[in-house]
Amino acid sequence: MHVINKDIRRPDAALIAEARKTWACLAGGVAGRRFVMDAGLRPLKRGWRIAGPAVTVCAENPADNLASHLAATYCQPGDVLVVDAGGKTDLAAWGATMTWGCKVNGVEGVVIDGAVLTTELLIDYEDVPIFCRGSVPRSLNGGLGPASINVPVVCGGVIVNPGDVILGDEDGIVVLPLDHAAAILAQSGKRSGSHPPSSRATKPFNERGFEAKLKAIPGIEWR
Repeated sequence: MHVINKDIRRPDAALIAEARKTWACLAGGVAGRRFVMDAGLRPLKRGWRIAGPAVTVCAENPADNLASHLAATYCQPGDVLVVDAGGKTDLAAWGATMTWGCKVNGVEGVVIDGAVLTTELLIDYEDVPIFCRGSVPRSLNGGLGPASINVPVVCGGVIVNPGDVILGDEDGIVVLPLDHAAAILAQSGKRSGSHPPSSRATKPFNERGFEAKLKAIPGIEWR
């Protein structure tokens, strides 16, 4: 059975603001591997970052984009649209027209577990951050099949529930379950204001005591 849920529970704006302050790798290290999407999902353009609550889409046929055209209708400004396209890359599940709809509704970004087309338009004209598995010049040319919106989906090997916090940058994408996102972010640390930080005065292998840690491990012969 397929379900269209128009409303979801979202995190408050302060939580999303905190998510924007951290790196995906820091949050992923705390959340654990079950919440880190497959590395094949990459931003189409360097520098694109996203942080926002998930609005999810899943069609019976992964390449059917009928529901994806509609999904932006149920997005609020700042949402991240997450499309379960089954990891398929032989047919594009997303393109410029759907991105235009997202842009009009203020969508933060899109994550597609599949391929896109009209890549030049997506990057140079629509400029809505998109994370996907690549691009291909072929699609289903429309869709007529059933689909669900705002139900649990699988994207990049991770279960995503509507309202979960999606955090993405050039390292990849981390899913922060809504009820645990605040605790994960509290342990994740913040992005530094500059790199390298001005406090870096010594070599990292001396400053962090790596040699002492290695010497403390039994079974290593030092010569």
